[in-house]
Amino acid sequence: MFVEKMSCEILPRDYPKISEVEELRSTYIANCVFNSFLSFTAIMLNMLTIHAIRKTSSLPKTLKTLLLSLAVSDVGVGLLSQPFYTSLLVKWLQQHKNANVSTRTQYRICLHKKHFL
Repeated sequence: MFVEKMSCEILPRDYPKISEVEELRSTYIANCVFNSFLSFTAIMLNMLTIHAIRKTSSLPKTLKTLLLSLAVSDVGVGLLSQPFYTSLLVKWLQQHKNANVSTRTQYRICLHKKHFL
């Protein structure tokens, strides 16, 4: 109960206000484009890195393991974190037209968390 109350009180503080989204609209659009490009780059270049590290036999096993772990985690960032953040920005841009949408979204998130707790 306390966790639900805390998350529902903290969420509106972190969620951007409609006026903030309108002021930063061009920044959000540029960030979406830039993040999409970086997501693709992170996936492709780290997959190339993984392939190159696996083909290299001269590296010590511990160094090879470390480099593979870093490349795999970067692929995960490119597949999960960056697209999620981009979709969040797109959602904020789409919702700025209706001020009540952010309130409804916050309410749904709080209900969703309550359902799982």
